[in-house]
Amino acid sequence: MVEKIYFDLSKLSEMLDGDKEAIINMIRVFNHSTPELLAQLDDLFEKNDLEKVAKVAHNLKSSVSVFGIHTLIADLDRIVSLGRQNTGKEEISLLIQKTERVLRDTILQLETHQKDLEEKTAER
Repeated sequence: MVEKIYFDLSKLSEMLDGDKEAIINMIRVFNHSTPELLAQLDDLFEKNDLEKVAKVAHNLKSSVSVFGIHTLIADLDRIVSLGRQNTGKEEISLLIQKTERVLRDTILQLETHQKDLEEKTAER
């Protein structure tokens, strides 16, 4: 079975003028910071602090956008909207679960992509 690739680095590559070293560093930062943001999201949701959930989702959306993870943009917008309104806890819960699943898969995919980029960079 072919695994769905969640990311598209064309926007990031354009922002960094195709600099592979910079792209590798951005992947490292994303892969390091995203689990922390997901943990914050879970913690705030458990504390029923939906306004702060909205803020973390908004921060995640910035990274998701740069990394071309288009499948999550509308979901994160929805979390932000519901969180700001302090409503829709069940829907937010489902959206957070999907976000976590997709981002965990994306991190694994990016790790593989990072290794490929490092090998190509080392070959020069």
